Amino acid sequence: MPTKKPAYSQNFARENAAYNREWFKDLQQRVKGGEPFAYVHINVPLEIFRAMGINVVVNQWWSSVVGAKRKTLRYKNMLKERGYRDNMCDYCSSGLASLMETDPEEAPWGGLPKPTVIVSGKGCSAVEKIFDLFSEEYGIPHISVDVAASPISISDVVSDLSENWDKYYDQRQITAYVEQYRDLIAFLEQHTGQVFSYSKFREIMALANEQETYYQKIRDLILQSQPTPLNIADQLPATVIPQWHRGTEWARDRAKLFYDNTKAMVDAGEAACKEEKFRLMWLGVGLWQNLGFYDHFRDNYGAVFSWNEYLALAADGYRVASNGDPLETVAARMVNVMTVVRNDQWYLDQAIAGELDGVVLMGLGSISEGGTCGYSFSRPATTVSLLKRAGIPVCEIQGDPVNPARFDEVGLKAQIGKFIEEEVAPWQAAGRPLNNLK
Repeated sequence: MPTKKPAYSQNFARENAAYNREWFKDLQQRVKGGEPFAYVHINVPLEIFRAMGINVVVNQWWSSVVGAKRKTLRYKNMLKERGYRDNMCDYCSSGLASLMETDPEEAPWGGLPKPTVIVSGKGCSAVEKIFDLFSEEYGIPHISVDVAASPISISDVVSDLSENWDKYYDQRQITAYVEQYRDLIAFLEQHTGQVFSYSKFREIMALANEQETYYQKIRDLILQSQPTPLNIADQLPATVIPQWHRGTEWARDRAKLFYDNTKAMVDAGEAACKEEKFRLMWLGVGLWQNLGFYDHFRDNYGAVFSWNEYLALAADGYRVASNGDPLETVAARMVNVMTVVRNDQWYLDQAIAGELDGVVLMGLGSISEGGTCGYSFSRPATTVSLLKRAGIPVCEIQGDPVNPARFDEVGLKAQIGKFIEEEVAPWQAAGRPLNNLK
């Protein structure tokens, strides 16, 4: 029998969603009233925009809203009709494509206002081109920033990076990103008329780090608790919506409430699945167009997705100690996020720490066929290889997080179900034997 979601989980998700919709409605009015609005790539530091009083929306998160409202295919067709390539990345094009919407009844949350500026990340050539195209079509000033990361040799010290990043990251790299962010600030001041405030920036950075520290406590609590208190479909909106507002008191307070309520659930013995049999890792982008997909495995196999990288990356990637210079610290944050998310050993360590029984890794398809850019959101073959060499069962699937037309729900349910029965269950029954990789 399906496990009924705890009232806390349902109410918390509804409250977060309601806040975000009202915030977005208010954003539309503020932009109509002349306030500046920036539309940015996920690897761009939001804290800088908040310190300048610039409204900001993240491309991938808005695309997730578009996907959740089942509008991705509509906008893909609009792009095709306007002469754009048919195989543009859905995850990074559908958000900006919503600017083409003319029917208010079809527009997610009333529609995306025209941005004052757009800011992309140089790590992906597809994103660069998409932002360039919309900059040209709509006459929106566009700037691009480098996507930061450090060498994979940092693998062995991931657990120490958040607190002691200045010991491991090359100061020349941090300085380079600081200079880049100074250029970004100058660009924003030029095109929005807003002025950067160091005092405000320090306050925002402190709030953001406090928020990420709560996520660390939540991640650790969930990994240490058996059975799992919250399935992935409950964890994602509880994490991502406040992350959209990172650096605000509301976001910090929601992260604290997320922790307090999760701890209360654990203390009360509540669980995502009362008859939990298997704990799994979901590796990849969340299925925003179909969060109910995960419930199938809970209800039919007693399998709960205990771990996802949104919450874990908040804990170990976005959380960085201040070194007294807020621009250096935000540079370290963006370096740290991309270093951790590409770190093979981190995933293995997380799987072992949570006593997980298997990993489901969602590939995002070929970019030439419209798949999502793998630079930031997909895992390399080395991640799969390391997990398998350690002995952990891995199921590789292909799907689209926002476009249901590129997501074979029936086939994927069958594939993951077979994986649970034929690989996860035997490995767990054998005591989860791990191979020594030293």
